[in-house]
Order: sequence, then structure tokens, then C-alpha cells
Amino acid sequence: MDKPLNVLYYNTFLPLKMGEGLVSRHFLSAAAQLDGWQLTPVPRVTPAMLAESNVLDRHRAGTPKRPHHTRWAALRQSMRRLKSPMSRVPIAPYLYTRKMVKEVTAVLQNNTFDVLLLHLSQQDLKTLARVAREAKQPLVLRAPAPFAYQADHVLQRHMSRADRQHEQFLYETAAAILVISQGMKELFVAMGVPASKIHIVPNGIDLGAFAADGAEGQAVRQRHGLARRKVVGYVGGFWPGNDLDTLLRAWQQVEQAKPEATLLLVGYGPELRRAQALGQSLGLHNCVWTGRVDFSQVPDHLAAMNVGVGPYTAEALAYVSPLKVIEYTAMGLPVVATRGGQIAELIDDGVTGFLYEAGCATQLADQILNLLANPTMADEMGTQARLKIQTWHSWEKTAQNVQAICGQVVRET
Repeated sequence: MDKPLNVLYYNTFLPLKMGEGLVSRHFLSAAAQLDGWQLTPVPRVTPAMLAESNVLDRHRAGTPKRPHHTRWAALRQSMRRLKSPMSRVPIAPYLYTRKMVKEVTAVLQNNTFDVLLLHLSQQDLKTLARVAREAKQPLVLRAPAPFAYQADHVLQRHMSRADRQHEQFLYETAAAILVISQGMKELFVAMGVPASKIHIVPNGIDLGAFAADGAEGQAVRQRHGLARRKVVGYVGGFWPGNDLDTLLRAWQQVEQAKPEATLLLVGYGPELRRAQALGQSLGLHNCVWTGRVDFSQVPDHLAAMNVGVGPYTAEALAYVSPLKVIEYTAMGLPVVATRGGQIAELIDDGVTGFLYEAGCATQLADQILNLLANPTMADEMGTQARLKIQTWHSWEKTAQNVQAICGQVVRET
């Protein structure tokens, strides 16, 4: 038997309990079960952290957390931004980079690795560029987004010239770059990255966790007074790139035509307050905002819905991984989602759901109304969506693909 690969896995998202943190821990949990390699995570990950991401334990699900809108909360948020490793104040990025370089260097000095598997984030570009310059091992990068593009066109977020140079250097140095979709690969190629080093490895899905027959949708309906209503749902982050503006403008049209329907909005993020303010200005009445809910409660909220909605801006479609669209389909929901990107691989227009053009509120509203008016068709679409997603990537398959690419890089180096 070949000697197992010894891999350093760098991923600062791992401690997070939402978004990219959940994705990362699902991947690592599956990867840790595979023979053929030994992963050493940096920062260190506890078994309890992996178990939390791998099991949907309904007994620990409490009351949904709601965002705090107090003056003190705003002050704390400002302080967090000041201390962020992406702060415009130079001392914060400097201290963060010094800390992370020290941690990675200590691990590299005490272990012999065959390959470095680095999960990129904007806050880590300086750290990883320094590691790349000093390390003798080949690099495999997991790239969740092209950061300069994302900062300029989607998040409108500060990104220094130095970080842009670090990002480009890492792409040039890497032996392999892992992206989640064909659209994202094309974006990297347009940025000058050779297509030969880009590998498409989509995010996975745990079909056992997202199954309608094991979820408690009625409890969610009762909690929010939705027992006899048609429910259209959105689950996800309130971030630039998630097109809540178009969704709410579409819902204004749906409310007028179907006053017995409710829009259930599950999640939180920096755009939540602005979205709520837009809903008020549009005069929306049938919207329920849950705020943040524990990941263990997501299947229950999906089971409370009749239709799932996946709205994205055109700019975000180039790289976004529509995890909630994947989860909608796994739960057997018909989906209305923005046309483009990886969504085109997930939704067969007119078969497992409907697609609409980015930013077109009228088209989105029409497709929602079509599903609400035709429950038999909607149920059939949901059934077909569940069947199709069963051929999608499991987390185990995703981990196996990454492992194979790492092995290929080592053999060719």
C-alpha cells in the first residue's frame, strides 16, 4: 500500500458556525474519514467542532436567535471591524498576520508534509503568500471566490493593493486551484490563471440531514402563525450578492395577487436591516423575519415551505455556491432561482423548478405565482428535484476528489 499523504490543511473558517465555516467543517469531517491521507488542520480543530457540523441534533436547537439592534451592539460591531484583519487600520492586519504566520511556521517546523492544502480567504492572503514563498511543499488552493472581483463588484469591500498582489501571486504559485463551478473556472481563466491548473470540485450535500420526512415543519408553521398559509421561503445570508431587493419587489406583486401567502425569510447578515427597511417602504405585510436560526433547525424551516427561492445578483452568480438551492431540492421543494452559474446545473427549468433573469422582479413574481396556483405541478417538481439531487456530490465524494488532486500534485512534483 502506498504511504498515506501527509497534508497540512489551513482554513481559518473552521471555527465559524455559519456560511463558509459550515462548508469547511462538513468537508473536513468527511475528509478525516478517508484512508490514504493524514490531515493536520491549522488552526486546530476539536472533535466536538466536527461533530457539531456533522450532526443535526434537534435536542440542542433552542429559540431562534434574533439580531440585536441596540446602540451597544452597533458599538461592538464597530470595534470588531476596527480589529478585523481586513481593517483599514494597518495594525490589525499586521498583528493578525504575525499571529497566523507564527502558528503555521510552528506546525511546518514540527512536521513533514507532502502538500499544503490552503483554503483561501481575503484576511489570509498576506499570511499564505508568505507561507508560499518559504514553504518547499507544493500548494493546492481551495478558492471560495476571486477576492478582487468579489470586493469590487459584489461586496464593495476594501481590498488593499498589497492583498491584490498576494492573491495573484498565490494563483501563480499554486500547483492546483480548486473551484466550485464551471462559471467560477471561467472567471479565473479570464483573470489569467491557466485552465490546466483549475479543477472543479463542487460543494457537497448531506442527503440524510435534509429529508422532509424527518423534519418538523408544522412546528415552525405554528410558531409563526402559518398553519393555513402558503409559504414561500428564503434561507441564507443577508449579504451583497444575495438579491433580497429583487425578491422583496417581487413579493409586493405576489402579495397583491395572493394575500393568503407568506414570505418566510430565515437568516441574518449585514444587509438584514436594509432589507427590512425596504420591506416597510414597499408596504409589505406578509413577511416573517426569523433572524438567525441554528443550523440544526434549517431542515424544519425548509419543511414549513411550499416553495424555495434562490435570488442572486448577476455579479455573484459567477462564483457563488448556491448551497441553499441545493438544500431546497434535497428537501423536495420546487425552486425559483436566478438563471446562471451553478444554478443551471441544479435546476432544470420547468422540470425541477423555474429560473428567472437576474434582477427581474416581475419574472420572479410570475414564477412564484405559477407554483402557488398549481400545487400538483409544484409537488411533482419538488419530487423531481429530490431525485436529481441524489446524483449530486456528497461530502465524501467532494473529499475524495480533493484527495485525488492532492495525490496527483505530489506525484507530478
